Amino acid sequence: MKNDFFHHYQNELMRMKNLGQTDFIEIYYQKRKIILKLVDTSDETVKLMSEWRKRYRDNYFSIFEITLEKTKRWIQNDILNDPTRIQFMIFLDDKKIGNIGHGIHPKDENLVVFTSMIKSPDLIFPGLMTTIEKVYLRWIFEKLMTKKIFGELFSDNISMMKIHLKCGWRKISTFTMNKIPMDGGWRWVKAEKNDGEREMTAIEITKEELLSKFGRIDYKILQ
Repeated sequence: MKNDFFHHYQNELMRMKNLGQTDFIEIYYQKRKIILKLVDTSDETVKLMSEWRKRYRDNYFSIFEITLEKTKRWIQNDILNDPTRIQFMIFLDDKKIGNIGHGIHPKDENLVVFTSMIKSPDLIFPGLMTTIEKVYLRWIFEKLMTKKIFGELFSDNISMMKIHLKCGWRKISTFTMNKIPMDGGWRWVKAEKNDGEREMTAIEITKEELLSKFGRIDYKILQ
């Protein structure tokens, strides 16, 4: 039998997915309106997410040939059809400028994992993504009832690490990774003797740590 947290978590994610393309979170930052909506498989979304994946390819755990077909299939099968994962498109003044999402740790169904946050490289708006991440994390804590959130990122991803630390994340460990071939590309795997070619940092945050950094933000959870 699934535990109470996991059962509630899955039910909430499926409820949101069943709502479809509706405004989910509303944020006002520097007099600009930000909306989060469930990711979709429209041509525009697929094209943008493919472009962003190519642009930030070095920050992902796997590298392969990016095609529109693969991206669309990934959104449908790995996000929309997976009851443990969710992804939102970020709209600024009705324009798609990024995405954000999370899932459940594959080895611990009580642990929420912050999986990704991407901003269009064409947009320069200091503080925007920090504000969005704070609100998103607070929603996870308060609506999905998790006690902590876990994440991993490459240690050389300095800009993203700065955003996370401003939100209250703690560094809990580092380890190294090696690159190994896979079908049509390669992926990073943990080095057995911690002598790999690239360092990874594990991070963690609790609700209390988030609230200590939250500040005053104008936002609403709409659904």
